Amino acid sequence: MDLLRQPGASRRVAGPPVTRLLSVERDGNPLRRHGYVSPHIGKIGPLNAAALEEIACLAAASLPQDTPGPTLVVGMAESALLLSWFLASRLGGNAELRFTTRERRGAGEYRTFLEPHSHGPVHSLALPPGRSYGRVVIVEDELTSGSTLRNLLLAIRDAAPRHHVVALSDLRPPGTRRRLEEEMARLGVALSVLDLSESADHSNPGNTCTPPSRNPFGRPREVFEGTVEALRRRCRSMRSGVLYTIGECVDVAMAAWEALPPEERPVFRHVTRSPWLVDGRVVKSRLDLWAPPVPHHFLYNSEERLPRRSLLVGERSTAPVAEKLREFLLSRGIEAETVEVPPA
Repeated sequence: MDLLRQPGASRRVAGPPVTRLLSVERDGNPLRRHGYVSPHIGKIGPLNAAALEEIACLAAASLPQDTPGPTLVVGMAESALLLSWFLASRLGGNAELRFTTRERRGAGEYRTFLEPHSHGPVHSLALPPGRSYGRVVIVEDELTSGSTLRNLLLAIRDAAPRHHVVALSDLRPPGTRRRLEEEMARLGVALSVLDLSESADHSNPGNTCTPPSRNPFGRPREVFEGTVEALRRRCRSMRSGVLYTIGECVDVAMAAWEALPPEERPVFRHVTRSPWLVDGRVVKSRLDLWAPPVPHHFLYNSEERLPRRSLLVGERSTAPVAEKLREFLLSRGIEAETVEVPPA
């Protein structure tokens, strides 16, 4: 698979291998013909936890180390949710993880912003009322125009005096980067953007002993912990197989998956709203799980020889998608159970 190359440009990114992004052609989006995807986040193949841990280590080592106060880590739906999950773990007990979402969910003060070139342009972020942070760390897979980032920064600029952006690759022109930093400075926000594709490799110092706060949709604590434990038990009883998480519902799935011994973890796959065309190179197959009125969800590069058991994790809003996937797996002789996560 090729290193990331921006269509029509000569710039080639050759940083650490884990920062590699793959070019995909978008389906039905005249405003943005191409996009990019990490091969490690479970969308086009099984999740690669070792690679995500290496990315988190690289980012944590490259961020300033002397920031007072707690850190808010913001994962951008959907491509950066897992990236931010692993980074929050690396930053430890001083970190609080929150996901942006295309749905209204979670308790807190809603901050709404637009992703202009997206198939789901309106996003929200729920923050605890009155909570302040020493810094905000926004996690993205790639930056192209920077419009979404700017909209988010305008919505949350009062959350902390310093904002850091961590991206696998920053493809914005230098002038665009400079203008955003200057605009934020006028608003009293110190902004820095870390392009991991231009960072040096770092050795892995091992995980921190203090766990972070990773309940990114602010689900009631008892509900979150109880659902995670129930899913963990079901994964253990499955022994081997595939854990499919649908849409944004990766928090409970990841918490349960990580609670298992490495040798007992099932294959982790992400059913996503990202609409890409089959190109025979990065995207070799696409299963469209459209179940109106729910938006299109897709499973890419489904292996020919799948394990015989699977668990499908989603929320009530994506239940029709889970049912279509269950029917598909059953048609192939694969035992499939669905798990519905309580809403945030």
